Amino acid sequence: MTLFLDQSGDSSTALKNLHTISWKDSGLGTQAIPTDPTVLLVTYTETTGQPATADRLDTLVNTNWADPIVITALNGGIDPYSGLDVTGNGFTYIDRTSGTDIIRVVYDIGQCEGRGIATFDTAGNAITTPNPVILYHELSHAFRAATGTNQPNDEPPAETDENVMRTELGLCLRDVNNHAGQCGPGNDCGGSEE
Repeated sequence: MTLFLDQSGDSSTALKNLHTISWKDSGLGTQAIPTDPTVLLVTYTETTGQPATADRLDTLVNTNWADPIVITALNGGIDPYSGLDVTGNGFTYIDRTSGTDIIRVVYDIGQCEGRGIATFDTAGNAITTPNPVILYHELSHAFRAATGTNQPNDEPPAETDENVMRTELGLCLRDVNNHAGQCGPGNDCGGSEE
């Protein structure tokens, strides 16, 4: 098992977002690691019949990847590992600074200082992009980083995966050819953010 929550971020919100991804599956949890108190190990025993997002989460949690995947949920501001500002965004990258490659998933749970994060549908309309959707999008990048299947432009496959999550929540679908985002509100098409 190689999916972790970074304790320097808001691990409880990250776990809540993972619960949404798992469709509130009771088999999802965390475990302390006595030798490394900086992270929590994510554990998951998927209940039969869960949706596709839970299937992907099960694969991420229960595969022994060569490189660990560490989720850092920040309330905006600077990612302590890359030095990049995550406000209004999420990003996934390979951190090589410790001598061991770590696939880092960093995202803004503060929703752009409370203004909201919006992306765009195929008509160019702003649509809401809640935290579980952002995390699932970034986990799509992490999955391809772990499997060595990243694309030269890795946004369309991540946005395609993101739309799977959006469909499960009843949210507006994102244009997979429009990679822009902005701070501000967006239409939710009557769907749920949790």
